[in-house]
Amino acid sequence: MPKLEKSPIGEMAIAAPEGYTNRSAAARNQDGIDHLLREHWRKAEADFNRALESDPEFAAARFNLALSLDRQGKHEEAGREFRKAAALDPGNPRMSENPILKSYIR
Repeated sequence: MPKLEKSPIGEMAIAAPEGYTNRSAAARNQDGIDHLLREHWRKAEADFNRALESDPEFAAARFNLALSLDRQGKHEEAGREFRKAAALDPGNPRMSENPILKSYIR
């Protein structure tokens, strides 16, 4: 079976940080990242929403959700999620330096 090429958007996604203890949220976040890598935007959105049901303060899942929303053209929702993610983890350069996030937060 040929190797799937990875989406550049999926490459921007953020995994659960080392030491993160909510295994359910981390697993759903990783499932969402896997979908982002394959450009399955709606499936990714569903996974990130499940992660956030388990931990609403999970900044990486919020950021990743925003990426999936942006790709679907849900820009108002994406902007809200990018702002929440940035507020939850203001020192994370993977978020603060992300060009898509920057386009929403000027």
